Amino acid sequence: MKKFRGRTCATLAGLLLTTPAWGDVGAEMDAEADVGAQMSAEAEGEGGEGEAEAEGEGEGEAKAGGEAAAAGPAAAPVAAMDKFAAPSGHTGAGLSLSPAQKGRAYLELAFHTQSNYFVLSPVLGGGYKVADKVELELVVPMVYASFDVGFVDDSAFKLGNIYAGANYLGGDSKLKFKVGGGLGLPTSSASDAAGIFAYGGATAINGGQALYLWAPEYLSMNAIGRVEYGVSDTVVLTGDSSLGVYFPIGDAAGDNEFTFTLAPGVGAWLSESALVGGRFMLVYYSAGGDNAQLALEPYFRYDLDSLFLETRFLANLDEPYGFAFDDGGFWAWFVGAGLTF
Repeated sequence: MKKFRGRTCATLAGLLLTTPAWGDVGAEMDAEADVGAQMSAEAEGEGGEGEAEAEGEGEGEAKAGGEAAAAGPAAAPVAAMDKFAAPSGHTGAGLSLSPAQKGRAYLELAFHTQSNYFVLSPVLGGGYKVADKVELELVVPMVYASFDVGFVDDSAFKLGNIYAGANYLGGDSKLKFKVGGGLGLPTSSASDAAGIFAYGGATAINGGQALYLWAPEYLSMNAIGRVEYGVSDTVVLTGDSSLGVYFPIGDAAGDNEFTFTLAPGVGAWLSESALVGGRFMLVYYSAGGDNAQLALEPYFRYDLDSLFLETRFLANLDEPYGFAFDDGGFWAWFVGAGLTF
């Protein structure tokens, strides 16, 4: 605008000048106008450069801010979360180290069938934290079995041994553990053949693990533990173990017995919600016959806020309950769901 006004004044002055004196004055005015135009142009140039520099600095600051945001603290790695990477409720699914969590409840169904034997076993359980690191746990096992063996064709629905115990939770984002113990109460009854087949079927489809839930008319004392170690952002090494001592109650025949279970495994978080993994299980019995049972168990779990869903498949690998897919062998498919609060 200043440049336009300077040139206009110079033009008008040139038209009005008719004498040499006026011409000199007009020349001086024209020279001043040119100087003013030049100064105006330089001012506009400096202003444009200043604005460009300001815009460049703004863009640089925005870029630096974006880079700083990108280089800021990343989301916590999945394996570093405070929840346990367990395949089932009784092994710790839905359990968290977070003090904000107070309790959990779950239901799981186990299913098996063969030509003359059908087993369906629901297990209802849950836990409540009486302190940040102490959980009280209750498990109510049940089993339905129908069978046609020899001259016996029958079915039965039975309550197993209710388990009541407590767990101590510890660790951090890298290493987590729970150790606990409890009683398998003698709430089962095997007074007839149907009951014996029902409890035997429930034991077989669980690969002999957690026998304290299914040993008819036995009181048991149990020590149970689980440990998890995150080897990367997504991969977790796991280990489950238990030791149980059994005391015959009522009409049950037999001596005091014990069992030992060891189940190493590995899990991988596909996302913050999806977990896939597997366990290899060894169960040892002090009772006679074949004293050991091997089994393999792949599993999948999906967490939806306060809800978790899980499924697993157990295949017995050797006698007395396997091989899983041979005639008379036992396998089991498990599906379950739970809530945390």
